[in-house]
Amino acid sequence: MTKTFIIFIVSALLLLQVQAVPRMRREAGEVAVEKKPASTHTARSNEKLKFRPRQVLMTTTLADLVGLAKYVTEHGRPLFNKTLAQLEAVPDKCAGLKANITRISEYLKTNKPSGQSDAAEDMLALFESMITLTSILQDANEMPPELEQTKTVQQAFIDNGSDKFEDDLMAELKVVSGKFERAIEHYLSILTEEQKKDETKLIDWYTRFTNEKDDEKKAEFYSNFFDTFNP
Repeated sequence: MTKTFIIFIVSALLLLQVQAVPRMRREAGEVAVEKKPASTHTARSNEKLKFRPRQVLMTTTLADLVGLAKYVTEHGRPLFNKTLAQLEAVPDKCAGLKANITRISEYLKTNKPSGQSDAAEDMLALFESMITLTSILQDANEMPPELEQTKTVQQAFIDNGSDKFEDDLMAELKVVSGKFERAIEHYLSILTEEQKKDETKLIDWYTRFTNEKDDEKKAEFYSNFFDTFNP
């Protein structure tokens, strides 16, 4: 599998994680908690939500993922702009090449730089932009060699820095992943025995996450991280 395939997996899973934003906000106290718990389970859940290190772990993790998505889109746009210009300058374009030009052009038109806020909708749009960008790169990398447009499209990306872009992105992924693992390790290390009983899902997830050695399979675990915070 190519490096870009790993990038694509991770970016796709980030889209799933942003769905947790409203729940994370509730857990961070931005939405009022019921004053009269309906059950003992609800009371225990509400106590969990007041545990500040838990809030910090969730919000800092999401912030790092948003930062990664911004990095991808901000550095990917110049690559796409230059690649598009090179492809548009090709004479006698075949239908396949025209289709690739249209796809890149449509991405640039619909994903223009804008001030992103921490609103769930803006984060969702940012992750969707990241996924589209990386999927275009992925598809270009894996174009069948027999297609007329393959060499032209792949060379245009390479000429304009796609190899460096992917290498730099892998380095960013490694930084974010390292921060992520250290943050969870720290959080689990400060839990009392009683608190650990409330975090069995996270502990089990973390154990399987750290034991997985395959990079691609490990990337898939990111999709389940926020689910471990369900009360």
